[in-house]
Amino acid sequence: MRTDPTPRWKTLTRAGIALGLLLACAGFVLRDISARAFVERDIVSTGLWLGGALLIGLGVILNFRALLGALRSTRTAEQINFAVVLVLALAIAGLLCYISTRRFWRMDWTGAGQHRLHSQTVNILKNLDRDVLAATIYSSGQPGDFYIKGRIADLLEELKSRTPHIETMYLDLDSPGTQQRLRKLLQERLHIDNVPCPSVVFATEARHETVLFENLVESSRGPQGSLNVFKGESAFAGALVKLTEEKRATLYALTGHGEKSFEPAPPASRPGQARGIAGDPARSMSRALKALKNAYYEVKPLDLAAVGKVPDDCDALVLAGPHAPLSEGEMKAIRAYLDERKGAALFLLDSRITPHVKTNMAELLSAYGIEPHEEAVGVSLQLVLDAVGVRQSPQPMVLVDPQQMANHPATKDLEAQHILLQDPCPLRVRPETAPENLRPLALLKGRTESWGESDLDAARKNKATYEPDKDMEGPVVVGAVVEPRPSLSQSPGAETPSGPRIVALGGSESFLNYSVESVPGNLYLLLNCVNWAAGKVQMLGIPPKTMEINVVSVSGGALRASRYIFMGGIPGLIVVLGVVVWLIRRR
Repeated sequence: MRTDPTPRWKTLTRAGIALGLLLACAGFVLRDISARAFVERDIVSTGLWLGGALLIGLGVILNFRALLGALRSTRTAEQINFAVVLVLALAIAGLLCYISTRRFWRMDWTGAGQHRLHSQTVNILKNLDRDVLAATIYSSGQPGDFYIKGRIADLLEELKSRTPHIETMYLDLDSPGTQQRLRKLLQERLHIDNVPCPSVVFATEARHETVLFENLVESSRGPQGSLNVFKGESAFAGALVKLTEEKRATLYALTGHGEKSFEPAPPASRPGQARGIAGDPARSMSRALKALKNAYYEVKPLDLAAVGKVPDDCDALVLAGPHAPLSEGEMKAIRAYLDERKGAALFLLDSRITPHVKTNMAELLSAYGIEPHEEAVGVSLQLVLDAVGVRQSPQPMVLVDPQQMANHPATKDLEAQHILLQDPCPLRVRPETAPENLRPLALLKGRTESWGESDLDAARKNKATYEPDKDMEGPVVVGAVVEPRPSLSQSPGAETPSGPRIVALGGSESFLNYSVESVPGNLYLLLNCVNWAAGKVQMLGIPPKTMEINVVSVSGGALRASRYIFMGGIPGLIVVLGVVVWLIRRR
C-alpha cells in the first residue's frame, strides 16, 4: 500500500520538538555551570528555555493528530518501552556517578606519600567524638595564600574523608557575599569579633583553635640543601587534640644547674651592650618550646632546691643538659617522683667535651639500667672539604643510623628523618642493673663508623682515632629508654603496666634553635620522646612533608561542567554507542 510522503513542514516541526528539548536542557546546564555574577549568562539560559518551550509547543500543536495516532500503534509502544529503558539506564549510570562523588576512597599515588595521612593522625580522627568545623579564611588576591590554600584544602578533605565529625568551610574574602558569611561565623559559631587572615579555624561548640598560614610552611636546611616543608598535618592534628583534650599536659624543666633555657635571655639592658651566649636566641630551645605549646603542653621551670619535690601536676620532667651535680635532696626528690609516683623524665646528657660539664647523672640513671659516660664523647667519621679535598674526618657528632633504631613508639616513623647529635654523651644499657619490673632499651645508635672517644682533647681537634682498649666500641649508643616490663601473662594489646618512663638522649646542643633549624629531625625526635614519656602516644611521629606546588587552575564553572560530563556525558556516550551497534546489527 502506497503512502503519501510526509510534508517537509511536518518533518521540520517534529525535529523542532527534539531541538526544543535539547535547548531546554542546555539552558539548565548553562545556568548551573555559569557564574552567578554574570547576569547576561542568566539571560542566555532563560532565552534557551523560552526558545525550547516555543519549539516544543509549536511542534506538539502542529503534529497533535500524528502524535496521538503514533501513541496508539504497537511500534510506538515498543519505541516508548525502549526509550524508558534507555532513560532508566542513564539514570542508574548517573546515580552511580553521583554516589561515587559522595562515597569514595582517596588514594595517594605519589612516591613520597605527599597526601597520605600519618597513622597517628588517623588514630586521632578515629577517636574524635565531637563535631568540628574547619573554616579556611584566605584571600585569592594573594598568590601565596592561594597556593597554600590548595594544599590545605587537600589535607582537610583527606581528614574529612576519615571521619563524619569534620565539616569544612572555605571563605575567600575577595568573593562577593563572603563578609556576611564570615560575620555570621564569628557571631554564631566562634563568638568572637574577628579572626586573623589567612588562617584555618577549628571550632567545636565550646572552643576554637586558630592555625595561621604562616605557621604551616617553613624553610629548612637539610642534607639536600634548602627546601620548604609543609607542617599542616601536625598543626591540624595538634589543633584537634587541643579541642578534645580536657587540660594541657604540664612539663617541668629543671633549672639551677646550667641547663639549656627554653626561653632566650632578655635583651641587653644598656644600648650597645653585647648579648652573651646565654642570651643568644639561637642557643635557646624556644623553637622546641613553641612546638611543645602547639602540641598542647605547658612548660614550667622547676627549682628543686627551693621547692623540694616534683609538683603533683607534672606529666614529665625535663633535664636539658645540666652542667653541675644535683644536690642529694634533688636526687632524692627525682627518685621519689620516678619510683613512687611512676613519673616520666627526659634527660639530655652532655659530654665533658663541652666546657664545665660535671654531673652526677650516671649515679641517678645507673639504678635504671642506663650508664652515661660523660668522660667520653660520641665520634663518627664525617666527610669534610678542605684544602686537601674531600676526606673523612673524626667529628664529635653522631649521625643516627635509621637501621639501628629500636622498634619503639618514640622512634615511630623517624626512619626517613636526618638525626645528627652534637657532642653526645655515650650510653651503655645494662639490663642486669635495672629492677625486674623495668626494661632498659637502646633506642638510637650511630652508624658503624661511630665510637665513644675517651681522649676529649683529640676529639676537640678532630684527630681522634679508635683505640679498642680505651674507647667505647661502636656503633655508639646515643639514646636509650626505660619502660615498665610487661608481665609474661599479659595478653597482646593489653594496657601498658604502670611504672616510670625514662628517656636519655646524648647531646643537649642538638636541640637548640640553631641545630633544629638545620637538622629538623632532631626536633621531631625530641617531640616524640616527650610525647611518649608523657603518655601522649596519639601525637607521636607526625613529621612535615616537602612542599611541592603543582597547581591546576579550575574554575567553579568548570567543576560543575565536569559533573555533567561524568554523570551524563560519559554514560550517555556508552548508551549511544550501544544503540549504534544495535542498529548496525539489526540491518
